[in-house]
Amino acid sequence: MGLLSHFKNPMPTSSSSFIVLLFAAAILAATVPADGSLTCTQLLTIVSPCVRYVQTGGALPYSCCDALRALNSASHTTPDLQIACGCLKELVPALRVNPDLINGLPGKCNIPFPYRYSSSLDCSKVHV
Repeated sequence: MGLLSHFKNPMPTSSSSFIVLLFAAAILAATVPADGSLTCTQLLTIVSPCVRYVQTGGALPYSCCDALRALNSASHTTPDLQIACGCLKELVPALRVNPDLINGLPGKCNIPFPYRYSSSLDCSKVHV
């Protein structure tokens, strides 16, 4: 079974989720400028504890909230926020993530987040 076949599986296993995540990160990382700002690969590494939850729901892992706090710390410039936004817009449909679960994370983790995800989100308008 090839890596791309996992995109059609609505509930991939944790192991296959990580493989798909790495594959998607490798593709997206090529589009991110190498100026020291946050990359899609870094973003995916940071938020990997949240992937299973935003795909299927269930119990929210404590490590997911810690990951989102780390993402907030790493995304302290407008370019970082815009890169993170672009990565999110690419990965949500590819990984079959539930947008409502993503948008509920800041409230569940009690952390601020600068925007809500939607497929029509204009990442160029995301600012610190």
